[in-house]
Amino acid sequence: MGCLSLLTRLEAGSGNMIKILFEPNENIIRQVRKLPFNRPVGDHWVTFRRHVLKFLELCEQNNIQTILDPVLQDFVSSEIARIESLGRLPTLLASPIELQLKLQLAPFQNQGARFLGLGNKILADETGVGKTAQAFIGALAKKKEGIVRRILIVAPAKVKKEWANQIEAFTDATYVVVGGTPKKRIEQLGQSSMVDFTIINYDLIKVGRGNKFNTSPAKREIELPSQELEVILNIGFDLVIFDEVTYAMNRDAKRTKGADKIARKAKFAWGLSGTPLMNNLMELFNVVRLIDPTFFGGMSWGEFAAYYTNAVTGEPIKKKMPELHKKLAPIMLRRLKQDVLPELPPLVEMNRYATLAEHQGRVYRDAEKELKVYLGTKVSDGTPAHLVIKGALARLTRLKQISAHPRLVGDVEEAHASGKLDLLKDVIANEIPGDDKFIVFTQFEKMTRILEEELKEYGTLKIVGGMSERATEDAKKQFREDPTKRIMLLTTAGGMGLNLQTANWVILYDQLYNPQMMKQITDRAHRNGQKKKVSAIWLWTEDTVEERIWAILKKKKNLFDVVIEGKEEEALASKLTLDDMRELMK
Repeated sequence: MGCLSLLTRLEAGSGNMIKILFEPNENIIRQVRKLPFNRPVGDHWVTFRRHVLKFLELCEQNNIQTILDPVLQDFVSSEIARIESLGRLPTLLASPIELQLKLQLAPFQNQGARFLGLGNKILADETGVGKTAQAFIGALAKKKEGIVRRILIVAPAKVKKEWANQIEAFTDATYVVVGGTPKKRIEQLGQSSMVDFTIINYDLIKVGRGNKFNTSPAKREIELPSQELEVILNIGFDLVIFDEVTYAMNRDAKRTKGADKIARKAKFAWGLSGTPLMNNLMELFNVVRLIDPTFFGGMSWGEFAAYYTNAVTGEPIKKKMPELHKKLAPIMLRRLKQDVLPELPPLVEMNRYATLAEHQGRVYRDAEKELKVYLGTKVSDGTPAHLVIKGALARLTRLKQISAHPRLVGDVEEAHASGKLDLLKDVIANEIPGDDKFIVFTQFEKMTRILEEELKEYGTLKIVGGMSERATEDAKKQFREDPTKRIMLLTTAGGMGLNLQTANWVILYDQLYNPQMMKQITDRAHRNGQKKKVSAIWLWTEDTVEERIWAILKKKKNLFDVVIEGKEEEALASKLTLDDMRELMK
């Protein structure tokens, strides 16, 4: 029997599933309904996002007429563009002239901006490629098309001003940076309808908890949004851009809950991050769910983990990582500097080695002996491996601190000498030209205070966690404009998202356990806009855990490469094992 023509309507709804009812005898579709995504999967259930285009194609082939709800028309158009983008990245609909840009767009910037404009997206370009510019260009294009009106940028406090600087330098767009007193912040949010961009930081959008009736015996607990968050939700921004979106990767964090409320209210949510996978798959899952809660088909973290990780060890299943990388392609775009910025001056990495000072060596050997005793005792008494590793990592950090400077582990009068500090002084005096500026990174904030004291003749500045926005901007400005200020001291918390192309040397005084985070430090200087060759000097202390830890990390293939960059490697590991600990103690 031939196919009968049937008028079918796809209804807009709140979920991401459609239900298709077939009449096999008549070979027609009787009913198509979009239903909430949390309904159980049955014989006639398929994911809306994945199959709606195929369904429409089949209807057309079989002369079955469909009428799309207006709400779904934009969605289907976006899906067609998204699928096309997998094979060929599209270009901006609006030209640079129409957007009144004051810069010449590189092809990859054009592509990245358009990719963001296709829906809820994550731009995961390597740090230094210029995600900020691609995001505000893409946002202006969406505004030019009439699709969005109000645009909210949520960023770490230290980079709010960077957004304002770049928007002002490269566009004629208007903006307001939200900061100052509570009263001032509310007044600034009130200007949102009169400007193109409203810029706010994560700490101002938190959701706390409290009691609705303090005198009631029940004391019912409720969510208490910050006053800024309440205003933002009432304004109703069309597009929200989460810069350094990993700031909101902890689902239980107050700022993540605020970010989630904003994302759900907006038409579009974009995330920017050079490292969308910091430590484990849960963080990646949470970032994707913030940007698009329907992307994994309504899958909970438990369901996601059951499929992609080992039930016993919790480790990612190696053979499934390329599959996950492929699945992420429609929502996540990543390009490397070497691929899109061939004109960028090279990054040259070098290693320099120190020996422990006499007293420093004694303190180190005592701490090392303590770690060996701890491992032997805990392994012999049957303590679970993950608990042994947790305790060992704290002791390893102590060894790293001693390698940096013994003053980090106690107020010891004799702890005045550090072999690594002497090496640093030698490198600055004999390897770095007198006019060049440089970054010195340490993960320990106390170490920055020691370095300030020891290196003051070179003109030191610092950006560390907890500094105010004004202090951060003052430090950046001095480093950029004052030739006598040659050193910028950075910590992990202080350095996130900063542009410091004024420096063309980066000295890594100590090392984090996360290679991707270490790469972000060098990217503070080696980024789009840098005109000089950048040299990165790694400082190591011989015969300590520093080198041994990195030797082990090199043996383990990075989870980030497999999932985000799509590199198929032979092994995956995200944490040390007991065998690794034994190797460290040899």
